[in-house]
Amino acid sequence: MPNSTFHGFDVDLAQAPPREWLPPNVKLDTLDLFKPLPDVYVERFDVVHLRLLMCVIKEDPMPVLNNLISMLSKLPFLAL
Repeated sequence: MPNSTFHGFDVDLAQAPPREWLPPNVKLDTLDLFKPLPDVYVERFDVVHLRLLMCVIKEDPMPVLNNLISMLSKLPFLAL
């Protein structure tokens, strides 16, 4: 998808590849979904895809799910 941008998040990017190894349309940033979402990510994404996140949620999942939903643009797609 040459006209797409892929934005990856994790709480720690220590195991992520160096930025110079990534294609120009791939961005990596740190983000903790258990904390309030920075405004820069609100309604920014058309698709939010995640894996294994539910394995680390030990308590009420609603704050995390609300953050994920608030990241979605007006035509959202959330893939859990």
